Amino acid sequence: MQRIQRVLPIDSWGVIEHVTVTPAGGQYRTTNYKYKMVIAEDAVLSRSDLVDDIIFISLANYEEIENGTKKQAFLIDVIGRIHDLGDVQTVQVSGEDRKRVLFRLVDAEGNNLACCLWGTYAEQLEPVSLNGKDQTIICLIRFAKIKEFRGELQITNAFDATRLFLNAMIPEVSNITQRLSNDDLSVALVQKPSGKKDGKRILYNWNDAETKTIAEVAEANQAMMLDRISSDECPTPITKRKDDDCDLQDLTSSSKKQCTKIIKEEKIKND
Repeated sequence: MQRIQRVLPIDSWGVIEHVTVTPAGGQYRTTNYKYKMVIAEDAVLSRSDLVDDIIFISLANYEEIENGTKKQAFLIDVIGRIHDLGDVQTVQVSGEDRKRVLFRLVDAEGNNLACCLWGTYAEQLEPVSLNGKDQTIICLIRFAKIKEFRGELQITNAFDATRLFLNAMIPEVSNITQRLSNDDLSVALVQKPSGKKDGKRILYNWNDAETKTIAEVAEANQAMMLDRISSDECPTPITKRKDDDCDLQDLTSSSKKQCTKIIKEEKIKND
């Protein structure tokens, strides 16, 4: 391992010779390929003249993660905007102090996932947690682990294999940044069937909103008030009132005998 790390550091290109190929298995696999490459002691490692900036991202779909389509045995690449970022806390794990941060990732379709990062990954988010929770942070987590915690699936780091990128200058980040515009998206709480409330991003296109003058708004509010007063004074349903009104004669009709009030005259006494 030390020789491989020295000759082939992260993000470098290299040539590996004399390797063996065996069936892949076990948990926390980085790919879903059926086979894996085993680098033994007799493998020959050297630098490569071929260099490419492609990082070979295979982004996981949020709905597939929530529905369990993405198996927890595989590590995934996931991207989204950081939402509801908590404070970085120090907690005790197996008698040791470890840093932890909780937040949610939101994609462009409004889906969101719970996230929990530990150790150095939490430390990367500590400046944002302290000073910039309101800023837009697009987070790319590579080789992340899917874990179930208290009945909810969450994304967390897989030991030290995970890689964390914040507002990275790559096409995938630029694409989701453009789609997650603050002007067109807002956050709402959605009630899930399980009874839990979840943050949901809903698209509002303000260019399609109807424009009204202040006078029109005031007039509309006065229609609404009259309707409410009328409904309070006449709780009887409209259909019921129509049936009842059919049995009453119009008070202005000539066939209706008007009620007269008899006034008693006062007698005048003569002196």
